[in-house]
Amino acid sequence: MPEVDEIVKYLLYNERESKILESLYQSRKSFTELKEDLGIKHNAELSRALKNLRRFVLFDHVYERKNGDKVFSYYQINSMGRTIFQIVEDVERYITAKAKPFS
Repeated sequence: MPEVDEIVKYLLYNERESKILESLYQSRKSFTELKEDLGIKHNAELSRALKNLRRFVLFDHVYERKNGDKVFSYYQINSMGRTIFQIVEDVERYITAKAKPFS
């Protein structure tokens, strides 16, 4: 598994993947909900971004049976994903604070 610093750097440089993690941090989402939440037009774009993120093991793809035989799937951030997301947010806040000129 990649090191934490490698994951954080990747998310800082890849806004779409970072936004996916942020969306999942807020709540679990289906593929369609993620697509709509992020304003992604094509399924392939989201599939590619999820595939890129999957290697870091920051979320789980969960399948759940409801209403008899219907199977629903959704993506849910895991504990590693929560920790990484909080680190990325802290780094982004630090960078923003450093970029502001002193008054």
